[in-house]
Amino acid sequence: MDYIKRLDNYDGPAIATIAIEYGLYEEALEIYRKHNLFTEAMNLLLNNIGDINRAAEFAEKINKADVWSLLGHAFINNYQVNMVDLHFIFNNLRLLSAT
Repeated sequence: MDYIKRLDNYDGPAIATIAIEYGLYEEALEIYRKHNLFTEAMNLLLNNIGDINRAAEFAEKINKADVWSLLGHAFINNYQVNMVDLHFIFNNLRLLSAT
């Protein structure tokens, strides 16, 4: 994947879309990261790669409210979350979006 890091002057979103169509998810993820398309990267991690733990690590690293929001919705939709956990998740999202 070193070739993606060396490439410049290309339409990242278009190339990432083609990579996804051919199942090249890791390559698409790297392209999204390189072009600072963090919400697209998070959607790829959650919907195509399906790794919620890796998505959580990504959210911690990026630390953007929209990325955290996608992760929170994934937890709610895919896991049993009790009301205390739900309150904690959304309270932290609100605090992050204020910073």
